[in-house]
Amino acid sequence: MARFVAGRTLDHAVSASRQLAGQGIWSTLDHLGENVTEFAQAEQSLAAGLAVVQRIRAEGLPSTISIKLTQFGLDLVLSCIKLLV
Repeated sequence: MARFVAGRTLDHAVSASRQLAGQGIWSTLDHLGENVTEFAQAEQSLAAGLAVVQRIRAEGLPSTISIKLTQFGLDLVLSCIKLLV
């Protein structure tokens, strides 16, 4: 599993991405936690995603992030729409 999951923290992910970049390999960073059920969780997911993007930029890494719209509250919005319609 260590081949696909760099660790539990952003520092671990950045370290692994830096090693891969040294080999000419791009990486994709992912903050786990899809299908949030509360707005506060969506806010936390967005903040975590932005922190990863900022860190990638600051480190100059050839990396991208994986985002899931449900992690940013898409299902919450759809639920609200269904209640209103």
